[in-house]
Amino acid sequence: MGLEKGPTQLKLKSSLPLVPCAFLVPCTLCLILQPMLAVTILGNNSALPAYDRHPTAQVVTLDDQLFLVDCGEGTQMQLARYKIRRSRINHIFISHLHGDHYFGLIGLLTSMGLMNRDHELNLYAPDPLWRLINFN
Repeated sequence: MGLEKGPTQLKLKSSLPLVPCAFLVPCTLCLILQPMLAVTILGNNSALPAYDRHPTAQVVTLDDQLFLVDCGEGTQMQLARYKIRRSRINHIFISHLHGDHYFGLIGLLTSMGLMNRDHELNLYAPDPLWRLINFN
């Protein structure tokens, strides 16, 4: 396996096909079926706002699917900085209820609504977050 590093982005790509192949050299079909996994770190630091340090948020890309893991304050600005379209995110995971992991979520959901998002969005989070979102 090789690990390529870009600016705050890690891409993991296997050098071996993931499907059995009768050929010693990987065939085109094996290379096409091989999934691409990338992690873009939008923020990993700073419960307090600081210049060029951003609360936690990561985008995991698996083939053509985008998963947002945590959504700290300023996540939307970081998505724009890395040219990641909000409309491509279909799954959001909030790990726990510390503010630096979810304070950006309400703004992101509001922006998605203002942009007339009409496709499914799956949110995985601790139960108490639902009361916060629904203001109950």
